[in-house]
Amino acid sequence: MDNRSWMDGTVASLARVPFPIIISLGFLLFRFSLLWVAVSSGIISGKEKKLRVLQGINTPVLLVRGMRLTDKVAIVTGGGSGIGEAICEKFAHEGAKIVVADIDAERAETVAGKVKTIGQKTLPHKVDVADYAQVAKLVQATTDEFGTIDILVNCAGYSEFIPTEELPLDKWRRMIDVNLNGTYYCCIATAKEMMKKNHGKIINVSSMAGIAGVPNNAHYVASKHGVVGLTRALAIDLAKYHINVNCLCPGTTLTPLNLKIMSPEYLAIRAKRVPLGRLAQPEDQANATLFLASSESDYVTGLIMYVDGGMYSLFSGYASSQP
Repeated sequence: MDNRSWMDGTVASLARVPFPIIISLGFLLFRFSLLWVAVSSGIISGKEKKLRVLQGINTPVLLVRGMRLTDKVAIVTGGGSGIGEAICEKFAHEGAKIVVADIDAERAETVAGKVKTIGQKTLPHKVDVADYAQVAKLVQATTDEFGTIDILVNCAGYSEFIPTEELPLDKWRRMIDVNLNGTYYCCIATAKEMMKKNHGKIINVSSMAGIAGVPNNAHYVASKHGVVGLTRALAIDLAKYHINVNCLCPGTTLTPLNLKIMSPEYLAIRAKRVPLGRLAQPEDQANATLFLASSESDYVTGLIMYVDGGMYSLFSGYASSQP
């Protein structure tokens, strides 16, 4: 049989195959060709290849791009719930090894379990960031387990509403100790490790209360303004070590803490004031944090990023109503 006869026979055979099957086979061939190119060129690992096939991801752009934090080691304080938990899960999906640091050991263990389910290595660690000795132990435990630290996310913090005239000094001190001093302690302890390799990413989580006043929230507002200023100062001081220091200012986010301390009525008022028409989900904050932790932000430092649905663009920010 000559080549022309063979080709005619092949075309005739294909003509009898239903068109949808031909399209499906062609799509699969295209998908696995992209996957082979990505793996062979080192864009994604063999482990990631297996994960993406199992998950059924079929978007070529996502397939070729690969994970943005592959083999990076990230400490996330306040990782046991809310925004911190969402960041832990987001980073794990992007290939990072996660140290889930939280004052609540049980919550840290729970989130670490989720990270393991995603397929990444993790270390839960109980820490009160207001105590520098505990922060130093956190950093040591991380380097003992993973050998290095690439990313720090300072998400540990809390809020409460108390009229200024009724605010006890011990509550003022505790708020400053956790939200501001704790952020500083984690930054300097972690930066010492990052300096050794001349690279690192630090993301401090402040708040829109870090750039505006909020009624009956003076100690929280002061602590979060401090985090914004600290971020700018450290961005300058640590730039020579190629350590990027940036700050996330979330708008009102539907975390377990906010749902506890804010009334439904107050949340409804806040949502109506947001130009995008809704309050943030923890995942919205995690997505922005991922950018600041990835190589995509290598030329970004000292940034105060507002993830608030457009609230900062309004002339008047926070509602004056009692939460």
